[in-house]
Amino acid sequence: MLDNEAQRAITSLNQKMPVSFVEQLRAICTAAPSDDLWSAALDGVTGRVEKDCEYVSTEWLWELLDVPAVKRTPELASRLRTEMVRRRWVPCRRRHATSKGYAARIRGYVRMIADRPSRDSEH
Repeated sequence: MLDNEAQRAITSLNQKMPVSFVEQLRAICTAAPSDDLWSAALDGVTGRVEKDCEYVSTEWLWELLDVPAVKRTPELASRLRTEMVRRRWVPCRRRHATSKGYAARIRGYVRMIADRPSRDSEH
């Protein structure tokens, strides 16, 4: 899960002198902050396209970010909302028919197809 830069930092620290486990954890945290991990995961999110809108559920985003249900606090939900709004997604609630025919309300995010960032501008 570590990127090459963090791994090299730990290796170079270990070669100079024995490093405690706590110091290794600090090196990992400074090399790859959790905000960067969320940003990298959320930058490439594409949802299900219906008509002229693109939808993605919050549940799917939590799974993408590997956040277990017991850790989904209001603070993390607010942080997820901020990150998604920054990427031009709008919070919404939709009705969804379940496999048994019941209507369920699904929380998620929507954006217009025109608001989707083009792949050509990234390169």
